[in-house]
Order: sequence, then C-alpha cells, then structure tokens
Amino acid sequence: MKIKKILKKHTTLIIIVAVVVIVSVAYFVTQINFLQLKADKPLKTVKKDTHDFIIDVKTKNFEALKTDYPNVVNSPNISDRDLKVKFIESVKPNQTLNLVSIEPGRLNPTMVKINQGDLVNFVNNSNNSLKVVGDSWGSYIDLAPSESFIQEFDLIGDYEYSIEGINGLSGTITVEP
Repeated sequence: MKIKKILKKHTTLIIIVAVVVIVSVAYFVTQINFLQLKADKPLKTVKKDTHDFIIDVKTKNFEALKTDYPNVVNSPNISDRDLKVKFIESVKPNQTLNLVSIEPGRLNPTMVKINQGDLVNFVNNSNNSLKVVGDSWGSYIDLAPSESFIQEFDLIGDYEYSIEGINGLSGTITVEP
C-alpha cells in the first residue's frame, strides 16, 4: 500500500529519472560504438611510424605531411620532442638564421629560400604595430615597432605570409631539402 502511495505521489519525478537514465545509457552506448569505430580505423601515428615520418619529412611537403600525419603536423616545425631529436640527427644538424625585415611599405626580402630546419627572424622595422599572418600555416604574431619573432621551418614547402597593418605586403618562405 505504501508503495502505491509513493508511486502515485511521485509519478512525475519517477518518469523524469527514468528518462534521464535511458538517455544516459543511450549516450554512453553511442560513445562506445564511436570509439570502437575509431579503433577499427586508426590514424597514422608518428609514435608507431617514426622511421616513416623521418623518411617522409625529407621528401614530402608541408601539405602532404598534414594529410598523412594530421595528429602531428599542423605547423611548419616539429613540436614532438623525440621526433625533433631524430629530425636533427638525420636531416638538419645545424640551423641557419635568416632575416626578413618589415619596413615601411616593403619587405626585405619578399622571397626567402631556406633549408629544412632553418629559422626565419621577422623584424618589424616600421613605425606601426602589425601582424605577421602565416596564410596556410597558422601563425598570427603581433609585432610592435622594433619587435621580432623567430619561426622555425622543418618541413619542405612554400609558406606564404602577409603583413596586416601595412597594406599589400606579402612574401614567401620556400623550404628545400
């Protein structure tokens, strides 16, 4: 008898709890199925294919590496510490620093050819604050007058950039093996 009174008095609450439980179980089952699907089609990981990555980094450009190694390559440099060590050992034991001067109305030079692993120092020699924008490689750096930043380029390819704050300025960094 007491159970009937409790059920009658709290029917709405019991229904809400039941719906929450059903929705929660359905959500977790969906997540488990999603994870299982991902496990059936694993992404190419660098940890598993370090040797392949080091070979590929010597021959493939940035865009191809982003496609082949999407969980690792998203900028022109190698951020994984272990991979970086192997890269330095096999590809680029010495780095060269190259200068791009951002001057009023011009870049000096507009095109820079460098080797894998080299550095480019972007220096704001204008009187305006500006932003260096890596058009396809995702770098957005604010520079006040006289400030600079250094970008490392480990991966082969052409890296276009533009300067916001000074109209019409753009350049290209070409990274060769």
